[in-house]
Amino acid sequence: MGFEETLGHPELIVFDVTNEVANGLLWRAFSELQAQTLVIEDRREWLDDGERIGAWRALHPRRIAEGWLTLAKMRRSKRGLAPDELKAFQLVLADEAGHLPWEDGYDERLRPLQPALWEPPED
Repeated sequence: MGFEETLGHPELIVFDVTNEVANGLLWRAFSELQAQTLVIEDRREWLDDGERIGAWRALHPRRIAEGWLTLAKMRRSKRGLAPDELKAFQLVLADEAGHLPWEDGYDERLRPLQPALWEPPED
């Protein structure tokens, strides 16, 4: 949290890692965004020495509205900005074989651990 306020960049979220790993990934993303060496776009892969860490996915606006990133929305509101205009990206991690959830061969056991916030919620 704080990417929008500090960098003027959409917020970032990641699932299925320890706090320590999440902090490391988000700090790395923050540093690379600040240095302008990272571009985050929907479906853009994030690599580490040629190995795929995962891919960035834009959160569906209804996912943000349903309660994800509540603190970021509150901070946005305190700054006089419309909370419903918050933008965010999810770092979707690859499985051990390097597959992403939308690719053939993805380890289905991992699917419940990474909610697909880029998709609209089921009605």
